[in-house]
Amino acid sequence: YETVRLAVVGTGLRGRGVLREFLNVPGVQVTALCDIVEEKVLQAKALVEKAGQKTPALYFRGERGFEEAVRRDDVDFVYVATRDRIVFGAALLLLNV
Repeated sequence: YETVRLAVVGTGLRGRGVLREFLNVPGVQVTALCDIVEEKVLQAKALVEKAGQKTPALYFRGERGFEEAVRRDDVDFVYVATRDRIVFGAALLLLNV
């Protein structure tokens, strides 16, 4: 792939730290951000826009918002940076997408 379209689930400290790393990788386009806390999603959105990328889709409506994010047609890779119980649910969903 010339471009890898990325969704980040969990945009707290760990998620934003990894997001910064991905934003420095040529060919990575962030297409979706998800967290249960709207403020954290908005902070991650600002990082994406500051890096010169277009605004990604934002999900912050509850613990199952990631389900919509990972089912998008414009997501090739999902990075999950959340608590264990959310990681498990996301992993099971991704195995079945």
